[in-house]
Amino acid sequence: MSEIISTWVLGICAVSLITAAASAAVGEDRQAGVLRLIGAAATVWILFAPLKADGVNWSQEFAAFQNTLIETEALHEMTQQAQEMAAQRIEAYIEQEAEQNGIICTVQAACNYTEGAFYLEFCQITYETPLQEQERMAFETKIAQALGVDKESIVGR
Repeated sequence: MSEIISTWVLGICAVSLITAAASAAVGEDRQAGVLRLIGAAATVWILFAPLKADGVNWSQEFAAFQNTLIETEALHEMTQQAQEMAAQRIEAYIEQEAEQNGIICTVQAACNYTEGAFYLEFCQITYETPLQEQERMAFETKIAQALGVDKESIVGR
């Protein structure tokens, strides 16, 4: 199918380029008008030629293309939902760990799905409990190790 489409597009481009080059070479006299008319007719013929191609059922091809689009949209939507769920689980985990350590905070996380795996895109912890710098760093290091990410991936405020 993609071979048919690429050949079709290549044909359209070729006819258009040949017509443009020939028109530029002839100039603006009566011959140019005839040449443009022939080029336009050839372009229209190339545009509709695939519709009568042997062995191609265009209604089936169009239905298959529609199904592919629907499946792609569904997969994209499912991936987005899974990313949001992963981020929510990370947020809940960090808030639970903070609570166990006597820290009150809010967490915002975002995950991404690439090459068959989720990864933490960013994580921001906003502390409501006043902490010393050393305590904050120790907590963020513990979280980074538990999540298997670099400490720099977690931003505390």
